[in-house]
Amino acid sequence: MHFQVHTQIGYRTIGVKVNGRITQLNQVLKNGDKVEIMTSKNINKGPGKDWIEMVNNHSSRVKIRKWFKDKEFEEKSKEGEQILEKEFERLGLKLKDMLEDERVFLYMKKFNIPDNKTLFYRFAIGDLSLDGFF
Repeated sequence: MHFQVHTQIGYRTIGVKVNGRITQLNQVLKNGDKVEIMTSKNINKGPGKDWIEMVNNHSSRVKIRKWFKDKEFEEKSKEGEQILEKEFERLGLKLKDMLEDERVFLYMKKFNIPDNKTLFYRFAIGDLSLDGFF
């Protein structure tokens, strides 16, 4: 229900009151029920993995899965950036400088990588390496 109101409200939901009483998030509603969705002020708050089983519609499940996928992408992108920084540093190069190098542009084009975050992500998951890069 909270994802049908607004996705960001759904992500930050910490509880729900139905007719003034705190209930389970998967409470079945009746016509005329007054619903109050309680949310976290933390903008980084997200759904729990168990929510996928709790929600009763496909659209909400898709939104919850997307939240986890996006969160993993962000975390892995940061991890991949650190990996590349260390690898380039080991070679006496700076990642910042290399990201402006034409070789990196051609490498990204070769592997159909649209942006730096995707490049970092793919290094983090082991999909790419510097082997054969130079």
